[in-house]
Amino acid sequence: MKNIDVEVNYFMELLQDFIKTHYTNEFSTLPIPEVTMTQGKKYYKLVVNSSVWGFISKYDGVFKKAPIKVGDLMKGANWSSPAKHARGNILNGTASYSVYGPSYLK
Repeated sequence: MKNIDVEVNYFMELLQDFIKTHYTNEFSTLPIPEVTMTQGKKYYKLVVNSSVWGFISKYDGVFKKAPIKVGDLMKGANWSSPAKHARGNILNGTASYSVYGPSYLK
């Protein structure tokens, strides 16, 4: 079983590199934003500048009547909680996101 703390740190490194490349190519005169993380009881909150980038689940269970698994990537509903449905999982490589946050549902 994968260690979620290690995987989240690895994902943050990948995300930081992704954002750096995007800003270098598209907005070369702007400073490159930094990704930071805070841990709650149930989620990791990823923050870029002063905005919530997304959340990563730390538990298996049900959230707002939808199933959730460890490693699920979710958009932010507000500053302190994620939106209802997962946008993939960082542990199995199905996470769908851009430099601005997890993807919208299709």
